[in-house]
Amino acid sequence: MITMSTLRLKAKILAIPIFLGVVALAGACTTFSKPKAQTQTAASVDTTYLQDFMKNYIKDMEEQYELTYYGGGQLTEHIDSLDITFSSHRKRSVKNARKTLVGCAEEYLSRVNNDEKLSVFLDHHPIKNTELDLGIIFLDENEQWYDLGFIVNASLIQGVARYKIYNRERDRFQNRHEEFYREALKIVRSQSSKQEPSDILNTPVARLKDQHNL
Repeated sequence: MITMSTLRLKAKILAIPIFLGVVALAGACTTFSKPKAQTQTAASVDTTYLQDFMKNYIKDMEEQYELTYYGGGQLTEHIDSLDITFSSHRKRSVKNARKTLVGCAEEYLSRVNNDEKLSVFLDHHPIKNTELDLGIIFLDENEQWYDLGFIVNASLIQGVARYKIYNRERDRFQNRHEEFYREALKIVRSQSSKQEPSDILNTPVARLKDQHNL
């Protein structure tokens, strides 16, 4: 015989799954309604931003140092390394070639390390001069190497700056000078501090700061 107490107990038992289902559904709704934290990722940065960044860098270096883009400089996923070459039709000594090479390197390091949007592409921060592969070739008006006495190639590879001349008789390049980048940077900073006010006004805007790894 089923008593009223038994019916009430069964009703309570049946009500428990229904109650738990309602609680679970409410929790699910609450979970889905929470806004997701927005974090910047490489995918969220428009690829045109990378292209514009590099175009602006190349354009500014061309104008500041009378250079012409020669090759490289494509940025895709990682920008903590740079492989780019410029050309110039100016006769350069080691001193002038060094100033141009350091200026281009420091400007790139400064722009990348101070751009928040680009930070998502960096494996580490800040990037260093040892991660740059930067070259400048110097040609005459006939697109030929300059004769001995003038630099025909200045390069920065793995933290070492090299300045080469061309021996036309032997048809080969020769090292004119070689130095660690930190030494080249120190020399350029020292020369810049000794400039007259009129010279400083015409100095390219490369930022020569200690934070870009001496």
